Amino acid sequence: MADRRRTDPAHRAFTIDQANATLPLVRAIVNDAVTIARDLDRRREHVGPLLDAHAGQLHAHPLEGGSHDPYLEEMVEVQQRLEDDRRRLQSLEAELAELGAKLVDPIEGQVEFPTRLDHRTGYLCWKPGEPEIRYWRPDRAGRRRRLPLTALSIAGPSNGGRNEPPEAG
Repeated sequence: MADRRRTDPAHRAFTIDQANATLPLVRAIVNDAVTIARDLDRRREHVGPLLDAHAGQLHAHPLEGGSHDPYLEEMVEVQQRLEDDRRRLQSLEAELAELGAKLVDPIEGQVEFPTRLDHRTGYLCWKPGEPEIRYWRPDRAGRRRRLPLTALSIAGPSNGGRNEPPEAG
């Protein structure tokens, strides 16, 4: 299992430098994700109640059944576009996961990178508008509890590639 943690991005522990090195690609992915998430949110707010009210009719696939109700056909198309965009957002989240990062707030674009700080697990935090990783949160703290990195020590490659501070002695 230890070998899997070193190779599987989902189990990777990042140093600040490693997380910062991914930011150019993360920024591009997150910019696309935020645009899609905000658009989905806005569209769901406007058409969600209509789609919910006609859910039974929409699941009957009127386009395939030869329906000539243009209103219902348009609602099916809107629903299909929403589904396409949801899948695109999931695809972008999967791209981030392949890098070892997680999009925890698609509307704000907040991303977290698992890390090990002073023998504690936690997450390095970044969101659009921040030039680099400057925040973290403890493992069990809510994602809104971002703390400045200033007082933390994160060991880098000098300790054999581990993300834990070297043992004393």
